[in-house]
Amino acid sequence: MSVSQGYLRFGVPSLDHLNIKYHATALTPVPGERGAYRLRIAPDANVFRAAEEYGHEPLVVRAEPNYFLSIDRPPVTPDAVRTELPSTPSDTVRIRR
Repeated sequence: MSVSQGYLRFGVPSLDHLNIKYHATALTPVPGERGAYRLRIAPDANVFRAAEEYGHEPLVVRAEPNYFLSIDRPPVTPDAVRTELPSTPSDTVRIRR
């Protein structure tokens, strides 16, 4: 395995083509999963389509999206959510029908 022109090269034409198509830049072992690797592709790539295409490769046993989610902002705290009804008319919102 090598990196050429910024993309991974395995020396297998069909895999190298997919690596270029999906801008694959890194292959790292998955801790605790023997023989499993995580492939880093472009952030704007369609991961479901990429997993399907890599999964059709004879040298790939299984390909699936990484379902981990990261949140860019802190979660809303219960104090930030209003749970009681308005107590004065100035707090009331009127909706026209």
